[in-house]
Amino acid sequence: MSIDEPVIVQTDSYGSFDVNNPRSALDVMIPDISEQLYDVAILELPLIDASQILSLPLYKWHSLFDNTAIIQGAVQYNYTGKNVITHYSMGECNIEIGSCSDREWIEDNIDLDAKYSIRAIESRDDATIAIEGYVDSTVVDGIEVFQTNLKSQVTQKPDTDEFPATVMYGMAGFAAVGGAVMFVISNRKLKKDKDEGQTGVDPAHLKAYETSNSAGGYKTNRGESYLISNQTEESKMPL
Repeated sequence: MSIDEPVIVQTDSYGSFDVNNPRSALDVMIPDISEQLYDVAILELPLIDASQILSLPLYKWHSLFDNTAIIQGAVQYNYTGKNVITHYSMGECNIEIGSCSDREWIEDNIDLDAKYSIRAIESRDDATIAIEGYVDSTVVDGIEVFQTNLKSQVTQKPDTDEFPATVMYGMAGFAAVGGAVMFVISNRKLKKDKDEGQTGVDPAHLKAYETSNSAGGYKTNRGESYLISNQTEESKMPL
């Protein structure tokens, strides 16, 4: 997962240098600058380091199995095999695992011809592994391992295949709280409207008239209302 020792690479332009150490490249390409940065600790960090992969337990890795190789329809495409393939992957972000964030190291106020800052950024580790058969993770003598069954699916299902129950209960709780808040607001508005009385046109100033006739054996009752003016006998204003 990580290498702490030098990894020497031979190049035509710059000769050999350690690709696992940032300072080594500076020593070869710009030695005068590298000499001035002798006390910058960031330049000593190993570049080949994927140890953060181990920080996520195997049971939290995302898993799915591909049965394409064993289905009958795959024969016509010359894609066949003896077993299903299970894929395990990590590096994606979700509610259970948390948000993805880069690792960052910063050293400020580095004095050269002016004040500089050196920043090292490491993206979140990700990994993928493919194993024949139906695979699950387990613990043997305190060590996490994969177990596989070539014939039938392992009865114990990985935890990450199911949406966390705590999340579902949390969402249901938020929905209940939201419904209660809407009920309270609606109830207060109804009481306010009742206390203030009806707003708009007073029904006493409206007069209705029929606008449709019967059709066959049925009569459809439709009508409109118009406003009775106080100045004139009737001022038809359909509403």
